[in-house]
Amino acid sequence: MVRFCTWTTGSPIAAVGIDNLQFTQGTTITKGNGDFNLDIGSNSTVTLGNGDDTITGGSNNTIKIGKGDQNITLSGGNNIITLGQGDSTVSVGGSGNTINLGKGDNTVHGGTGDTINVNSGTLNITGTNEIVFLSTSRATVNDFSTDLTLKIGPTAEKDTLTNFASDPGGVVDLLGGIGGYTSVPQVLSALKSDGHGGTLLSFGSSNSSLDFVGMAPSQLHASNFQIG
Repeated sequence: MVRFCTWTTGSPIAAVGIDNLQFTQGTTITKGNGDFNLDIGSNSTVTLGNGDDTITGGSNNTIKIGKGDQNITLSGGNNIITLGQGDSTVSVGGSGNTINLGKGDNTVHGGTGDTINVNSGTLNITGTNEIVFLSTSRATVNDFSTDLTLKIGPTAEKDTLTNFASDPGGVVDLLGGIGGYTSVPQVLSALKSDGHGGTLLSFGSSNSSLDFVGMAPSQLHASNFQIG
């Protein structure tokens, strides 16, 4: 039997043994492991354990979830979402959202000017002026966005970027002296064929590079790079 409950703003709620919860706004929601369907409104704080959850809401929410495959749809901006390991789909509207992804095959349908932190695995990204940070683990970014900024720091491993040729305003920002690059001309001169129709940018070791899949070196220009 599926149970459905509705709350407006008020005191924190520990959601235990309820399958579907609907809130107006401004609620603190905490639960353990399980699969939940939550409509959280706006200005809510949600902490969930492990499970496969479906969450809808608006803006200014803070969401933290453990392991699982999540489906999150928030119509507004300024949300903060932190996910554990899993294959999740996150759709956000507005602008200024921050999305921290765990290991997995994740899809983000962004708004405008969001920040996405990728731990490892795969990110499929849409949106405008999105900012993606790659951490120490290997990651693949499939760029279906407009004017992506991909930020890579000195702890990067072997990362992969696809569909970048379809995003002429996209930029790869090299942070913290990665690869020893100090200028964009240095970066351009270091671009080499990856041996299968793409371009490889090495960061100084066999375990650290960025592969531009399906994009020849001649297709990459000074406007596609910056030194952060």
